Amino acid sequence: MAFYSNDTVTWEGFFASHTVYRPEVHPGFVAWISAFDFGDGTVGLSFDERIHQHDPDFKNPKLEYAHAASAPVSYCSAEAGSADIQAFRVYMRSSDGVHFEETGRCSRSQGSFCNLGFPGGRIVGLDVSRHNEAGTGWCNYVQVRESLDGGSTWTPIRKLLDGYATYLWRTRRLKDGTWVILASFFGTPWGPGMLRCTRTTSLPNETGVSKIQTFFLTTTDGYHFSQPNYILPGIGAHEYDMVETSSGDLLFIAGDVQGHPCGYQLVRRSPDGWINQTVFPIHAGAPEDVQKNPQGGYIPETIVYDARHSCLLGYRRNKCFSLSNDNGENWIRIITDFPNDHLYQPQILPLPDGRIALYGHHGGGDSAFGEND
Repeated sequence: MAFYSNDTVTWEGFFASHTVYRPEVHPGFVAWISAFDFGDGTVGLSFDERIHQHDPDFKNPKLEYAHAASAPVSYCSAEAGSADIQAFRVYMRSSDGVHFEETGRCSRSQGSFCNLGFPGGRIVGLDVSRHNEAGTGWCNYVQVRESLDGGSTWTPIRKLLDGYATYLWRTRRLKDGTWVILASFFGTPWGPGMLRCTRTTSLPNETGVSKIQTFFLTTTDGYHFSQPNYILPGIGAHEYDMVETSSGDLLFIAGDVQGHPCGYQLVRRSPDGWINQTVFPIHAGAPEDVQKNPQGGYIPETIVYDARHSCLLGYRRNKCFSLSNDNGENWIRIITDFPNDHLYQPQILPLPDGRIALYGHHGGGDSAFGEND
């Protein structure tokens, strides 16, 4: 498939913007959204909400936690919390991908950023808790839970990858109903008494890229999971995405949103398992000067295959839409006549009727309470 000669293209399709949820008290904090489908034509959303009210379960964080977690300043109110701020995970569901109704709400410690939907409304949540039992860091396992009441209450199913520092990122459903969980190992476990004393500590001769091992898991039921399938070697990708090709293979795209090297890789489906193909570099859309501005490109962090136009369509937080018609090797910025650079932590999702939905939170950052919602 030939690539366009210019680096921009004008948006000529239909576009509509909708507010799905707005905090009742302003300014509010509603963020870190994830979208998933239930396999029955309905769409689910999950997101954090923090409200200025007394939290009866609040515990003062330990100094060891602040040191080991190495959380950026913008995360502090979210990570450490406050006795006057209560954190929830909210769940919503829609039959058209636009008009949502709240189905459940639970404490943030029970809800999950990564979710799997199943026909009938069952939700499986996967979460790496930001607070371990000792209160000195994150948990070194993935807690798998299920909810049968829309996300209000949760029952533990199992621990997954126990003993490892897992970074969960995104879930994608394949055409046959199989769920793919995108994740990585963020180095070895860390914290007091560990070989790695903080989350950002690098061991001798280790780099920020080499310590991150990117992989995906698969499951068909949320109870049984595959072994890790390692992908994108040498890139350090931990916030990346994938699409299923028409042949059932998986195409992974790792952009520059977190400043690591960019690349794309096809993983073929075979009777003997998933077979990795070569990792190739991304050209158009990648940062012009990786040393000076490693996040200076516009490669999308969330992607979908647009069957109507036979191309990949994606979005990069606070930047732009872009497309590729050569399997991710080059990306073209899409010029629009409507504002589209304000969504943060975006996730793009194909809807059953062929439309494409982009979900995210308005405001453009991780700060828990700022001047705007």
